Amino acid sequence: MNEMNCKQVENKILFYIDKELSDEANTSFEKHIASCQHCAGVFENVKSTLQVVTSEKTQAEDFYFYARLKQRMENRKLLHTGFNYSIKSVLQPIAVACLIAIGIFSGIKIGNQYNSDSINLSPEESRISELNVYSEETYIAEINNENMEAFFTSNQ
Repeated sequence: MNEMNCKQVENKILFYIDKELSDEANTSFEKHIASCQHCAGVFENVKSTLQVVTSEKTQAEDFYFYARLKQRMENRKLLHTGFNYSIKSVLQPIAVACLIAIGIFSGIKIGNQYNSDSINLSPEESRISELNVYSEETYIAEINNENMEAFFTSNQ
């Protein structure tokens, strides 16, 4: 075989590294690499890159990984099928339902407490009682303010 040119060498770098070239192509490849600095640089870059990739591929495996994983899965399975889990899975919905019922009952009681006075009244009586409550809150406060104002103005 004739000597290889740069293009042929670049195409056959991987085959050379994997030792898949014939003896004749192998010697021609080596001659070209020895004489061409560009191809030698490309060859070294490819070779170093492949070494990094293969070293990352062949990291030491953890032989106990699967045993630990299996043990964790079994522990979790026991945790979910044990007596405590079954009690928790039954009591939790019951507790939530009780809290909801207590909340509804309390709301009804509180609501009835404020509406029990106005239930027995006619609409006119209800309106008058609301006006009386409003006037007591507002006007009594105003009267107290006026008395204080009169007290302060009379001393001057």
